[in-house]
Amino acid sequence: MSAHFFILLLGVAFLASGGIFVKLSELGPIATAFYRILLAMPLALLWGQLSPSPRKPKSAAALPRGDFALMLCSGAFLALDLTLWHISFHHTTVANANLLANLVPFVVVPVSWLLFKERVSPLFLVGLCAAVLGVFTLMSGKISPSPENFLGDFLAIATAVFYGLYFLTVGRLRARYNAGEILFWGGFSSMAILLVFAAIWEDQLIPATMKGWAILACLAAFSQICGQGFVAVSLGRLPMTFSSVAVLTQPVIAAGYALLIFSEKLSIVEMTGAAIVLVGIYISKVGTAKK
Repeated sequence: MSAHFFILLLGVAFLASGGIFVKLSELGPIATAFYRILLAMPLALLWGQLSPSPRKPKSAAALPRGDFALMLCSGAFLALDLTLWHISFHHTTVANANLLANLVPFVVVPVSWLLFKERVSPLFLVGLCAAVLGVFTLMSGKISPSPENFLGDFLAIATAVFYGLYFLTVGRLRARYNAGEILFWGGFSSMAILLVFAAIWEDQLIPATMKGWAILACLAAFSQICGQGFVAVSLGRLPMTFSSVAVLTQPVIAAGYALLIFSEKLSIVEMTGAAIVLVGIYISKVGTAKK
């Protein structure tokens, strides 16, 4: 479990870098997300071909209908997650959007218990509560609850719901397919949805410079292949409930990136919150191991 736990944390670290490339991109956030998927497709296909899996589908026709539908659902959930999260920034604060979008365990834990009978121990729940408390503490100085932010806050919560559903579908598929296969086949529905939304809400759909293309290529390689890919690898070996709690390290890692790259200093309260998140994840890990 430990090796895959570190693979999960590595994937989350790559995911946390996504905000940097989105911020540097020449395109709007939804068009940027579209290229994140598109440019990752050849690498996902290569990964799927080279990695072992119980089934090796060579075409969509070779996939069982249920599995193909589940893969398309995973891509759709990811696209809706990215779209709603990006739109939420226009209707609430960045801190609110980041906080609420990370409440994935509140989707994954109850659904896993209800549908898949994945039980959790009291110690795991203590760790979950501690990790969530740590995230709130980390972002407490930037959170701005107000009626004006209601729409954006709602969209950020919907983001957490769709990412939780993405987690659950990938977790089920990993019993039969490798991470590359899931990223590749799910990528088709992601691209279709993101392209439609980008055409509706954004003006520029093609980067103007080579630098713009390079930023998108880095986003695809780091956030999609290494980020979502490593998370998918770990979901094949770790309980989905614990994995959803471990993802709460993302705002901690993002704060570290902001400190190193943008020189955004952390206060004592923020550092305390980050420490609480890590302690909570450790407790939930111990609770999962002893269940």
